[in-house]
Amino acid sequence: MVGLGYKALVADKCVFTCIDANGHLIIVAVYMDDFLFISKSLKFVEFYKLEISGHFKMKNLDPVKWILQIELNHDILNSVTTLFQS
Repeated sequence: MVGLGYKALVADKCVFTCIDANGHLIIVAVYMDDFLFISKSLKFVEFYKLEISGHFKMKNLDPVKWILQIELNHDILNSVTTLFQS
């Protein structure tokens, strides 16, 4: 990931960030063989997924519903994501 221009976070070496020339931030969290892409824009997520898929074998799965035993609920109409942990 670092070779592709991403910077690893100091606090967690499995989380990478990249800011493009227009100031758009993309965050990529890597856990085992899973990638989680985070951005304000789905357009940028799709762009960066395509870029990274040229370097890593990837499958495009549905939007994330669970990560590290935390449930995510996406309210797309109101642009709100809620986290639940039991």
